[in-house]
Amino acid sequence: MKASKETASLLSKKSNDQGKKKILYVQHAAGMGGSVISLRTVVLDAIRVGYDVVVVVPNQEVAAFYLETKAKIIIQKIIPLDHNSSYFYRFNPRDFLRFFYYFFLGCWSIPSFIKMLLQERPDVVHLNGSNLLFYGIVSDLLHVPVVWHIREHIAQGYFGVRKKILQYIFEKYASAVIYISEDEKNIFPLRNKN
Repeated sequence: MKASKETASLLSKKSNDQGKKKILYVQHAAGMGGSVISLRTVVLDAIRVGYDVVVVVPNQEVAAFYLETKAKIIIQKIIPLDHNSSYFYRFNPRDFLRFFYYFFLGCWSIPSFIKMLLQERPDVVHLNGSNLLFYGIVSDLLHVPVVWHIREHIAQGYFGVRKKILQYIFEKYASAVIYISEDEKNIFPLRNKN
């Protein structure tokens, strides 16, 4: 699997104190869907290869789906910044307020994420969506390499400003990027990334 290869490449450069390499996967989806199912496949593959695996999920429903993997499961509030949703396409006060509401919720979730990162001490953080901006930035600032899985179509938007900001964030804070398809890689190219 491509996701496992990208993560393995980073792990070959870094290991934790005990010699066994640890991957911390962050799953943002609160319900069953494609990202939850495909990440489970990647988690099973990482365990099979011999990595120490931790999966951070937002609720008990998603946690239950990962229990049989034998990975360590942590339930923690994960606030994705949904940069591709309708409130980025309309210019009205209600949608601006909604954006800032989720922005501040995301910021509010950072201290508990930092605490968990410091406790788990992963060698790599694998973010299972481009909307996990807060967690990628924080992980990189704490010197933990970030594998960012861009699963969503990054729309151009009206003026392309949002897309440029996202490109800057991924280029600066991601150690490696996995695209869901070659088309997405062509639509959303990043310098010096896979």
